Amino acid sequence: MQNMPEMIVMEQDEAYVFTDLQTKQMRVAAYCRVSTDHEEQQSSFKLQTEYYREYVSNHSHWSLVDVYADEGFSATNTKRRDGFNRMIQDCERGKVDLVICKNVSRFSRNVLDCLGTAKKLAELRHPVGIFFEEQNINTLNRESRLMLNFLSTLAEWESQAKSESMEWSIVRRFKERKFLTPTNYLLGYDRDANKKLIIEEDGANTVRAIYKAFLAGYSLNDIAFVLSDYGRPTGKGSIVWGAESVRRILLNERYSGGVYTRKTYTKDPLDHKKVKNYGAKDSIYQRQHHPAIVTEAEYLQALKLLKSQRSSPYYNPYYTVRVIREGLLAGFIPMCPVFGFYQPKHYVGALEAAQIELPSIRGETVDVKNASVTRIQEFSHSTIASLTVSPSHLSFNTECVELLGGANHVELLFHPKERILAVRAATADNHNALPWRNKPIGAKQLGNLLYTFCGWNKPCRYKIMADSFCNGDEKVLMFDLAGAEFFVSSRIEQKTTNPSGTELSMWMKITRLLQPEDWEQNFGKTCKTHATSGRRWLAQSLDDWFIHASAEEVPGFDGYLPEAPAPIEDWLKEPFEEGYINALNQNFYSMEVIENVQ
Repeated sequence: MQNMPEMIVMEQDEAYVFTDLQTKQMRVAAYCRVSTDHEEQQSSFKLQTEYYREYVSNHSHWSLVDVYADEGFSATNTKRRDGFNRMIQDCERGKVDLVICKNVSRFSRNVLDCLGTAKKLAELRHPVGIFFEEQNINTLNRESRLMLNFLSTLAEWESQAKSESMEWSIVRRFKERKFLTPTNYLLGYDRDANKKLIIEEDGANTVRAIYKAFLAGYSLNDIAFVLSDYGRPTGKGSIVWGAESVRRILLNERYSGGVYTRKTYTKDPLDHKKVKNYGAKDSIYQRQHHPAIVTEAEYLQALKLLKSQRSSPYYNPYYTVRVIREGLLAGFIPMCPVFGFYQPKHYVGALEAAQIELPSIRGETVDVKNASVTRIQEFSHSTIASLTVSPSHLSFNTECVELLGGANHVELLFHPKERILAVRAATADNHNALPWRNKPIGAKQLGNLLYTFCGWNKPCRYKIMADSFCNGDEKVLMFDLAGAEFFVSSRIEQKTTNPSGTELSMWMKITRLLQPEDWEQNFGKTCKTHATSGRRWLAQSLDDWFIHASAEEVPGFDGYLPEAPAPIEDWLKEPFEEGYINALNQNFYSMEVIENVQ
């Protein structure tokens, strides 16, 4: 009989055999998690850790690599679970043979994450299994994979159902006017026996000092420096302050006695990412919800200052919305170019509340059939007075400056309905006065407002022709924003060669001045429309233009006058002396700070 060739049988590597977890030598990693960081849940976390150490020690063939744990994070996403991610890294490095976990929902409530992680670990060069105790599932056994798929889907469904339940409870609390106002890190507040918010005076003194100093003109950094120097504790108990810590207190409506609910919401229960609520969910602002530490007027003024560019030489701390009621500029609102608190709806609302009535227009117009008044932009206009607006600057060219000859300072005005920006001469003591020259004016807040009103695109700059009005000594420039052209910049590549013959690429920036697409349909307005629109016809109807008419206050837009500037220490030291003694007796501050305070 012919000899058969020798056959060599290569037995399966033990690393790939998982039929008996109880007797196989295993390097085991245990994973545990609790859903919240409440004290009772932290106790549960410790119990889970102790349990797994004992569980592994009861298996003589197992050795514990580590207990990987996460506190206070949901299982619907793995991104913020440091313990989980560290465990996966150790598996990839070949340090772990088996991961044990109580159940599927503790491991992950996201189907893709759960199945993806199990598949990823199983396909490693040194495969790693996951053993779920309650379901008795081993991910390296084929029989268990279908059950894992079902259970992970069920866990995800439970998470979504819980999210819907929480949403229902929030809506229910809204209807009953029961708002969540946690005081864990809310400086200046505590709760009484009935769980109602009460003022905690030592912290409240810090809050009052912050508001007084900020409204008097001190910067966030200045205030933070003094608070740190005096060792005043933050809401979290730290004695180191930063500008952002001060800003958060100034932005918090609770210090004025109000509650603003649902500032953010969770868009997807699986990734738990919070987004700002711009109207996607109901929200409520309730005034006088609890005792206030500062007045509502102080809080609103702080918001105005935070939205404004206080370091600008054009900043007006007394700015509020006022409306001109008479003359050619009736309905216009004086503007501070770096004041950023008000939104378009505020300016429109102020104009409507002012109830401006324009005088009746005298005269008649004759319409010339098939005739129109051509736009000046159709001709060469490089030397015509114009304004260029960008998101951060306003630039008036030399021709504009010459049209208001003799003016050293000007005031900007805006009509929120007609969308016309006007410029009139002003005295230097006008709080809104700007130097009149052909240099860019830093106006980020006003620029953003104009872009919002007109629906302009931020990458573009806009050019508007000036309409000059002159009646003896009365002069004003008006810019109809509806007739804006726009600049678009682009980069183009040009090929060239150097003397040695090497090809080089050069990039050039090209800026083009373009016109709105609808201008292709006509050359301008009809004679009648041109004559009766804008302010030109009104100018012909008025005997006196009242160019320098003062703007008047509008109900609901009352100004707030801050206290005169004073050293921050005047607001800090006296109210805090008792607080210092109490804190020092509790050994709260470091010795270095104690010496500074003494």
